[in-house]
Amino acid sequence: MRVVVRLLDQGEGTLSNDVVRQLLIGDAGGDEARAQQAWREAGLPLQGMIPVADLDLVRRKVRGEHG
Repeated sequence: MRVVVRLLDQGEGTLSNDVVRQLLIGDAGGDEARAQQAWREAGLPLQGMIPVADLDLVRRKVRGEHG
């Protein structure tokens, strides 16, 4: 398996929409539907950059962590 990562500085503390999508799918154990539901419930934008600060709670929820 090859993994290609493209890093592009779009500002401190932000990630691209595509990177966030892949993170959430990974956190959901590959369950795209669960990742998509968490995305919608969190109100994350469908395009553009997403602040890292907005992701912690969403990622914990997708992983099934509480607190």
